[in-house]
Amino acid sequence: MTYFRNLKMRTKLFGGFLLIIFLSLVVASIAIVAINTTIKVENQLKVSVSHDMRKTIILSAAYNDVHAWLHQLQAHPSVEMARKGLDYVAVMEDLTKKALAGPKPTTFGDLATSNRQNMLLLAEKIKGRFIELYLDGKFKEADSVFMNEVLGPLSQSNRNFSQLIEGYAGIVDDQVSLLNMRSYMYVIITVTAIAVLAALAICFALANYIVKHTHNIKDIAAQIENGDFQLHIRKEDIPNDEIGDIYKSYVEISDTLSNTISRVVGVSEMLRKYSNDLNQASWSINDGAKHAETQSLTVAAAADEMVSTTADIAKNCHIASETSEVARNETNNGVDKVRSTVASIKEQSVFTREDAEKVMRLAEQSQKIGSIVGTIDEIAAQTNLLALNAAIEAARAGEAGRGFAVVADEVRALASRTSKSTQEITAMVRSIQEDSKTATDSMNESVVQMESVAERAGELESTLNTIMSSVNDVNSQISQIATAAEEQTTATSEISSNMQGITEIAQNFNDVSNNAVNVSNISVKLIDNIIKELDFFSIDQARMKTVHENLANEFSQMTEEGGETAAQAVQTPQNSAPGVTPMPV
Repeated sequence: MTYFRNLKMRTKLFGGFLLIIFLSLVVASIAIVAINTTIKVENQLKVSVSHDMRKTIILSAAYNDVHAWLHQLQAHPSVEMARKGLDYVAVMEDLTKKALAGPKPTTFGDLATSNRQNMLLLAEKIKGRFIELYLDGKFKEADSVFMNEVLGPLSQSNRNFSQLIEGYAGIVDDQVSLLNMRSYMYVIITVTAIAVLAALAICFALANYIVKHTHNIKDIAAQIENGDFQLHIRKEDIPNDEIGDIYKSYVEISDTLSNTISRVVGVSEMLRKYSNDLNQASWSINDGAKHAETQSLTVAAAADEMVSTTADIAKNCHIASETSEVARNETNNGVDKVRSTVASIKEQSVFTREDAEKVMRLAEQSQKIGSIVGTIDEIAAQTNLLALNAAIEAARAGEAGRGFAVVADEVRALASRTSKSTQEITAMVRSIQEDSKTATDSMNESVVQMESVAERAGELESTLNTIMSSVNDVNSQISQIATAAEEQTTATSEISSNMQGITEIAQNFNDVSNNAVNVSNISVKLIDNIIKELDFFSIDQARMKTVHENLANEFSQMTEEGGETAAQAVQTPQNSAPGVTPMPV
C-alpha cells in the first residue's frame, strides 16, 4: 500500500489501464484461438468430407430411384413399368461413370470406388437378360434372373451406401467434437470476470483515494478561508504524487500567510506605540497653539479702537446704500410691469389657441357634412337608377304600367334635383373647408407669434431680475463695507507691535498642532482597525512570538542608528513659548 501511495497519479491511472488492457488482450487471444479452431474444422469438413459426401448422396439418390423402381416392378410387373425403369438405370449409370472418371475420393476412397463399380455392375445386370425378359412379358423368368443376378449387386450397393453414410457421419461427429467451446467459454468468462473485478477494484480504489484527499484539501482550504493557518498535517499523511504537491502548496501558502500576517501584527503594534507617542507630542504643540490664540485675542481687542477713524467711511457708505435702495425700488417696479405684460401675452396666447382649436373643430364638422352629402348623393344616384328601371318595366307593361311610368318619371326628376342640390352643398362645404383651413393656419401662426412674444418678454423679465439681483448685491456689499468700516480699530501701533509674535506662533504651532493631532488620531484608529481585522486570523503563538522578537530587534537597531538625529529634530528648544511642552523622544 505504501508503494501505491508513493506512485504518481499518472502512473497509478496508467498502470490500472494497462492491467485492464492486458486482461482484455488475454480474453481476445482465447477468443481468437477458439475462432481459429472453428475455421480449421470448417475447412476440414469442406475439403475432405463435403465434396465426397455430396457425390455419395447424389449417387445414393439415383440408387434409391432404381431400388424403388425394382420394388414397384416386382409388386406390379408390366412392360410399361419395365420401360419406365430404363430411364432411372440410365441416370444411375451415367452418374456412376462420371464419378469414376473424376478424382478418387479422399475419404473412404476404396469403399467409394468399389461401390461405384458395383453400381455399374448392377446397371449391366438390369439392362441384360433381366429387362429383356420383362419386355418379352416373361415375368417369372425375369424374377428368377433378378434373384440370381441382380439382387446380389443391389444388396451390396445398399450395404456400401450404409457404410459410407455412417463413416461420413462419424467424421462429422469427430470434427464437431473439436468445436466444443465450453472450455474456451469457461476460460473467457473467468478472465473477463477477473478483468471486470480488477477494473472495479482499481476504479473503487482510485475513486476513494481521490475523494478522500479532495475532501481533506477542501477542509484545508476552508480552514485557511476562515483565517486558521494552524494546519495539523503529518508528513507521513502526504502522498508522493500530484495530490501531495497540492498538500505541500497549501502548507507553503499557510506558512507564507502566517509569517506575513505575524509581521503585519507586530508592525501594527509598534506603530500604535509610536503613534501614541506622536499623539502626546501633538498635544504639546496644541498647547503652543492655544498660547498663540491668546495673543490673537489681544490683537483683536486693540483692533476695536480703530472704529473712530472709519466714521466718514461708514457715513459715505450709508449714502451709497440709500441711493442703491432707490435704484432697487425702480427696478422692482419695472420687473412688476414686465411680469404683468408677460402674463397678459400668455393669456392672450391661450385665448388664441382656443380659437384655433374651435376653427379646427369647425373644419372637422364640415368634413363630416361633406361625408353626409356624399351619402345623400349616392342615394339620389341609386334612386335615379331605380326610377329608370321602373320606367323600363312600365314601358314593357304597356297601358297597365302607364300610371307607374308617370310616378317613375317624377321620382327620377326628384332624384335629379336632389343630386344637383347635393352638388351645390358639396361646393359650399368645400368652400367652408378651405376658409377653415386658411383661418386655422392664420390662427396657428398667431399662436406661434404670441408664444414668441411671450418668450421674449420672459427673457426681458429674466434680464430685469438679473439687474435687480446685481443691484441687491451692490447694496449688500455697500452695507458690508459700512459694517467693516465701523469695526475698524484705532490701535494700529499695538497691532504692529504684536503682529510678528502672532505670525511666528501661528506658523509654528497652530497649523502643525491641528494637523498633527488629527493625523495621530486617525493613525491610532486605523492601526486599531488593522489589529482588530487581523484578530480574525488564527496563527501559531510560538511563530508569532518569534516574529515579534525579530521585529523588536530590527526596530531597536533602527532606533540606535537614527536616535540622535530624531532627538534633535523633535525636541523643542529651551526658549520656546510659554505653555509649550517639549516633545518626548
